Amino acid sequence: MSGAKRRPIRRPRWAAIRASHGNAAAMAFDVRLNMPDGRALIRVIDVMTFDDTGRFASMRAYWGPSDMVYER
Repeated sequence: MSGAKRRPIRRPRWAAIRASHGNAAAMAFDVRLNMPDGRALIRVIDVMTFDDTGRFASMRAYWGPSDMVYER
């Protein structure tokens, strides 16, 4: 396309992250909490496995201190 202007691609700051393969899936999401000291945001990744009928077989949540942000 001659004469077309190039524009930067805009990506969301936090895109929805999810994946699945076979009997497992992973997803990232935010948890917002009202804590006694103020509001907090935790960025979490869950990993789930499913049985042959599609029901949850296991679920684990992964997050650490660096994934928690306090809003004062």
